[in-house]
Amino acid sequence: MSARSVLIIGGSGFVETHLAIRLRDECKVFTTCFRHPRRIAGVSMIPVSLSQPDSIKAAVLTAQADVVVYAAGARPGAEPQEIELMHSEGPLAVLGASGMLGSKFVLLSTSRVFDGSRCGYGETDPPIPTDGIGKANLTAENGARNRALHFAIVRSSPVYGLGPADNPSVSDRIIRELALGRSVELDDHEVHRFGPIETLVEGLARACMDEGVKGILHHSGGEACTMLELGRRIAARFKLPENLLRPMAESKPDRTRDYTLDGARMSKLLKMEPLLLEQGLDLLEKQLLAARA
Repeated sequence: MSARSVLIIGGSGFVETHLAIRLRDECKVFTTCFRHPRRIAGVSMIPVSLSQPDSIKAAVLTAQADVVVYAAGARPGAEPQEIELMHSEGPLAVLGASGMLGSKFVLLSTSRVFDGSRCGYGETDPPIPTDGIGKANLTAENGARNRALHFAIVRSSPVYGLGPADNPSVSDRIIRELALGRSVELDDHEVHRFGPIETLVEGLARACMDEGVKGILHHSGGEACTMLELGRRIAARFKLPENLLRPMAESKPDRTRDYTLDGARMSKLLKMEPLLLEQGLDLLEKQLLAARA
């Protein structure tokens, strides 16, 4: 049976906004806001504070959701306290509140639950996080596995696409800064299979609307590269000055880490192969043209 009501925790973000728009014609959609409310046509918004359990319970009860999606995340460069709140304490509090209604719990996690020592991590590979976000993500994942009657965990590689004006995606930032003639520093020591926002959102939507989609799924693109290499591909596609792209100035790690995910199960669910970068950039170009029309 399809969900009649979906509550998206973190509704002001890049992924969450796209997911709300994707679902709004199929069911009643509620989003939440922490700092910056964003109105989306056809979507109801509920203010919530992840540091206040009563606020979380009130949001869950207001939505009466069949499915609760946790897709909130800490801002880049966040302090450890914010990382812990957004990636561990927050999802566990939402999980507890959603359990009152027996709602399916869908958690958006990341490839950072792995240590980056090899390539092509599958859903059954044991997680070994080495940084704060990865450890907090794994705590939330373990909570979902141990406490939720119905759950799906979607671990995603980093995604690109057109984001909201006040919450730009990594590709938005690269395009904007290069178009203004400004240099952009990007990481050159982590390898990912970057994927387009469309395929991640479609995977999350399937997890919401199909009771049979459960357990862990990995979302990824079809090519492995660093963020700097992604920036170069974006610059070439949109005829922007590639020479303004720089490796990050911070100290270099002792080796390159490979966080690539094996997205075969997600591909089977979506009935499509992971998109190559040129295919994903085709979608981004269409988004930009539509936004300018």
